[in-house]
Amino acid sequence: MATCRAYKELRRLGECEEKAREAALRVFTFHEPRLPTHVASAIVREWTQELRKSSRSDAPESREPWSGRVLAIGKSAMLTS
Repeated sequence: MATCRAYKELRRLGECEEKAREAALRVFTFHEPRLPTHVASAIVREWTQELRKSSRSDAPESREPWSGRVLAIGKSAMLTS
């Protein structure tokens, strides 16, 4: 997924956490423009936190934090917005 790849590559190149997350959010909102900003931000925050956790453990690098629960939150937010 492009969002996670952007975050991981920027962190690998030494970019700070905040800048890498901002870039990931931009990528995500490009692909999901109808989601409210606060929902997109929450999704990206959760994904990047999962990526940080998996990079600290012995989990495989390719593991993506794809979460049906997070997507359901995003879809319900679209319906209520």
